[in-house]
This record gives sequence, structure tokens and C-alpha cells, in this order.
Amino acid sequence: MTPDDSVTVRSLVLQLGYDIPLDEIRSRFDFLVNTDDHVIWVADLSRRVIGFLHAFVRPALEKPREVVVQAMAVDRSHRRSGVGKILMDEAEAWAIREGYSSIVLASHIDRDEAHTFYEQIGFESVATSRLLRKKLCVADLNR
Repeated sequence: MTPDDSVTVRSLVLQLGYDIPLDEIRSRFDFLVNTDDHVIWVADLSRRVIGFLHAFVRPALEKPREVVVQAMAVDRSHRRSGVGKILMDEAEAWAIREGYSSIVLASHIDRDEAHTFYEQIGFESVATSRLLRKKLCVADLNR
């Protein structure tokens, strides 16, 4: 991914259901591209981005050190064309090159087609959890 891909990546993120302002996508990209152990790939067709994948290495106490697919999206018009498989293959190859023996991802409970896709490429459901979030006031963070 390059900064020039931000507009298209934003539209893909929107297809996932996340309405992130373009300046925030650019800011997050700038942060991630300068962070060790994070990678973002794009799939393009005739120089048009049609998919992306963001992965990172998760250090954890209670889980193995492994690669996490944080986000992947393929444009609606190109789903079921092999683009997602190509992106996931790239993430798996990167994980292996970096010496990790597992790759994980979370997928929203309502995304049945995505679950089928992941199972077809070898993923298995190993846990069910709830994501809980507490919004913080930025002023609280500056103490």
C-alpha cells in the first residue's frame, strides 16, 4: 500500500461497514507503515486497488506469538475471483518467512460468506469472544 491508495482502501473499509474519514485512514497508514511487524498489501487490477490486507505480529502472554490478519477486504465486484486467496497466501508466506507457525483472524459473526471462505482455505474456528470497548476522553489520556 502507498499513500495514493488511501482513497480506494477507504472505500473497501466502508464496504466492511467502517466509516473512517479519509484523513484518519491516511494517518493510520502513516503510523502503521513506520511500525515494525505490520504489513499492508494491496491487490490491484490494471493499477486499480481491488483489495487489501493488513497483518501484524502479535506478542502476547497467553497466546503464541503469531501473525494476526487485522483486516482484509476485496471489492464487491471482485469477490469470489481469487483475490482474497492471493492476499491470504501472501500473509501466510510472510508469516512463514518471519518464522511464525500460526496465523489468526477474527471475523464478524454475521459474515457467513467470509467464514466459509476462511474455512475453505484451512482456517478453523477455535474460540468465540465478545469485543468490548470503552471510549476514553482524550483529556484523560494526557494526564
